[in-house]
Amino acid sequence: MGLTKLNPNAKILWHMTWAYQQNSDHEGFANYGNDQMTMYNAILNAVQTQILPNHAYTGVIPTGIAIQSLRATPVGDTVTRDGFHLSESHGRYTAALTWAQTLCGVDPDTVDWMPEAFADTIRPDLAYIRRAVKAAGK
Repeated sequence: MGLTKLNPNAKILWHMTWAYQQNSDHEGFANYGNDQMTMYNAILNAVQTQILPNHAYTGVIPTGIAIQSLRATPVGDTVTRDGFHLSESHGRYTAALTWAQTLCGVDPDTVDWMPEAFADTIRPDLAYIRRAVKAAGK
């Protein structure tokens, strides 16, 4: 697929999605045998074989890697609100930090701001979120 840029200096990055929560009831999850790791590996494979070789893309925003890394912490498989959309606290905050790190070079360890409505929920797990985002960027 060809991409047309109106600004020749523009850079196009691919936003990597995340695998569904292991107990997701989304009908599309059946395409992966209702298995989170099968879906995650399919996403990684698609990025490796279809996105990275495509020179139209400058890079990848590794949100899917950050989310999967966060799931491997005590936070667990709780980063979606319905099995596939990111939760308003941990999920979206992790995605936002991943974007900030990738697009702006922001070190997640330097970000203290968080949405006030979710600060009490995010703050206890902030170290896990930061580590997951940093690991995804490597």
